[in-house]
Amino acid sequence: MKAHLKRSLLVLLRAYRVAASRSKTVSGSFILLVLICTRVFFDALLSLWLILSSPSLYFLIFATVITMSNSPAFFYLDPLDQAAAQIVSLPVNLRFKHILVEGRACLRVGVDHVPKRPGQLISFGRNPSLCDIALPQDFPGTQCHFSINPQSGELLLRDDTEDMSTLLSAPSTPEDQRLRLPDSRPRQRVVLTTEKGNLIRMKNAQFLLLWSERATRERALEEAKNKAMIGPGVALNLGSDLGLERGQIIHSRIAELGKGVTATVFKTLNLNTGDHLAVKSFHFESPKHQDAVKVVVRKEVVLLSQLSHVRSDLVEDFLNIAVFLHAQGWEPTKRIEIFMVAYPRSLHDRLLQYRSSTGWCNSSLPCLY
Repeated sequence: MKAHLKRSLLVLLRAYRVAASRSKTVSGSFILLVLICTRVFFDALLSLWLILSSPSLYFLIFATVITMSNSPAFFYLDPLDQAAAQIVSLPVNLRFKHILVEGRACLRVGVDHVPKRPGQLISFGRNPSLCDIALPQDFPGTQCHFSINPQSGELLLRDDTEDMSTLLSAPSTPEDQRLRLPDSRPRQRVVLTTEKGNLIRMKNAQFLLLWSERATRERALEEAKNKAMIGPGVALNLGSDLGLERGQIIHSRIAELGKGVTATVFKTLNLNTGDHLAVKSFHFESPKHQDAVKVVVRKEVVLLSQLSHVRSDLVEDFLNIAVFLHAQGWEPTKRIEIFMVAYPRSLHDRLLQYRSSTGWCNSSLPCLY
């Protein structure tokens, strides 16, 4: 290509010298020079077009640009079959394409795009006006989308199809925690960061979800909040819908908060909403003991339910600590679980916070100094 340009330039310069020597006027020589420079300019444009028309060079240039992105990523979707690889290779998805260290092309999900549907991190489907990542023509108009719980920061995957063709699973994930809910709407599940083998199937295309480092995900979460990529209403409303599945809260324990004689309290994750809850789990020494405890627990549930509906100007936000949400496990051989709102601080901290913000203290509660 360089030799071609050099030959072109030499030929044009030689022609200019001959023409200039025969030209009797300066203006004639100047006009000829302008014509030659124009020809050189168009030759350069032609050479540039030849470079970009080469598929390998074109891919290399854009892949380099994509991999140099400095914005943090939440995760990557590594294609595991031909159908998934075809989605990655679609020209319309070029801005999401990323080259892994191993040299494979995958989809990168970060915060360097404007979601086409407010409140969603990223969406998939055949319809490019509604979805961020385009799918081939044999896919539904809207296949699925990822969103983030605004309170807990947990990542959720929701199936948007009518034929329920989106699947989330992992080798170490219990069957009842997978996104296989033929009798439940919406079909939504938390994607656990503790799971390293999350498999996501969209119809006949399967991806392996690769998490970014924790610090990178936290930075991405902060940027997503600043860019308003996390909208209200992502999680199901705790006040009216706990995301019950066949009358049960499907959850995954996070940490132990306290332990008593008959029960242990855990911080847990609602896998259908992404909310962090507190769950009091009762344990029984024997079937006879179980019957006796269940009678007491039923009374506790009734009391908590009544207290959770008490609202006044003084106790609404700070002093109504044990906000009851749901109870389950009344069936024989089942473990009783009482779900309550989880607070980030202790009762002592919350009382101090209330007193410092209002200056209020009366005889019904101890004044803390």
